[in-house]
Amino acid sequence: MPGRGDGHEASDEAADRAKAVLFDYIQKSDAVPRLVAAGRADAAAQDMVRACHGGVAELFESPGMASGVLATGIMHYVLTRMLVRSQRSIRHGGVDLDIVIPDAKTLAEDPGRALVICVPKTADAAAIRGALRGAVGVQPVPGNVWLVLPEEAAKGGPYGARSFVVARDGGSFARIFAEIREFLDRTSTEGAGSRRLRILGA
Repeated sequence: MPGRGDGHEASDEAADRAKAVLFDYIQKSDAVPRLVAAGRADAAAQDMVRACHGGVAELFESPGMASGVLATGIMHYVLTRMLVRSQRSIRHGGVDLDIVIPDAKTLAEDPGRALVICVPKTADAAAIRGALRGAVGVQPVPGNVWLVLPEEAAKGGPYGARSFVVARDGGSFARIFAEIREFLDRTSTEGAGSRRLRILGA
């Protein structure tokens, strides 16, 4: 159907432009790379959200899509700079997953040491709960599925999962990187998976 195709192309184009806004800012910023290198990923993330939220929001009709695309771009950049192993935009067990730390193999074999982060690009509470149900279906460990939500979706909760909110002023989203580090530090000391995670740079 041409209408659907045109819509997808427009959405993809907006997402590409949003990524360009973010990475153009990162490239010109002295603070962001320095903060990440100093272990202050939370401050770097807050800086990026505050600087880019308005410009990205102008590209989308949906606030949820804008926040989701921005958060995904920030997470990809920061996780890479933190040397945290992750897989992004994968299909596992018939479910589309946004981010898996460290990878789908660990999720399948040792879910206690795998983290699934859902970044639903919508503010619709029903759609968010649907994405969460899918993630919980392949990650059976309570607490190992997290949500990154637009500010507009927070009022539709609680969703029954640890949530981080993307807001114009940064919101609670920036804290997710410290939480990821704590998760990796904790799981790396709980058994045989520790050395493998360390060796892989997680």
